[in-house]
Amino acid sequence: MSPRSARGAGRRAISRVSRALPGVLRGLLRFGRAQDGIAAVEFAMVLPLLLLLYLGTTDLAGYISNFRKVTLAARTVADLVAREGGTISSSQFATIVKAGRAVLAPYDGATARIAGKAIGVYDAGGSARVCSYAVDAGNAGAAAPIGPTAVPPVPEAFKKAGVRYVVVELTMTYKPLFGAQLANKFNLSTITETIVWPVRNGKVYNVSVTSNPEIVLPTVVDSRNGGACPSS
Repeated sequence: MSPRSARGAGRRAISRVSRALPGVLRGLLRFGRAQDGIAAVEFAMVLPLLLLLYLGTTDLAGYISNFRKVTLAARTVADLVAREGGTISSSQFATIVKAGRAVLAPYDGATARIAGKAIGVYDAGGSARVCSYAVDAGNAGAAAPIGPTAVPPVPEAFKKAGVRYVVVELTMTYKPLFGAQLANKFNLSTITETIVWPVRNGKVYNVSVTSNPEIVLPTVVDSRNGGACPSS
């Protein structure tokens, strides 16, 4: 091929490429727009899941924080009850409960149901009874975990005849920010904590029954021993 022919063939090839470039560019642009559309569809599909995870994480963190406050408040009430010098009047118990409700802040402590129980153990098998109790129901009417004279499981350390201790049960409604229906479905709408606490101070009411000090709360179940736990 002569130099002139070669130059002509080169120009024709360049011309064909030049004519083809706009089509290629248009194809690339269409491909880019198609990719954008796919990304938009994928985001729309994932968005509900992301929102669910965000809202669920927020409510879970709130639940854990509220539960920790409930535990701390119950321990506070139990410790204050256990440090009293024996018989606790209704007004004294109300003052103690007020302190417990303050611990629940920033949650609404007025909605909490707080119950105290004075427990007596009668044998190494853990046979026990509620000798006296007190209940402050709060203003929300939260359900009690068990009845006022029902005894929670006795810890192994307290399974000995004559042992006396106190139990505090605190129940309050959890109010999630978003997932109220989910909280109800999974039984997370109510938070309950039961704290078992040894008597720190108390009073020995009848040494023939037990030499261990005990607490007497306002509502006495059996008055045979002056409100303290009876001999049997």
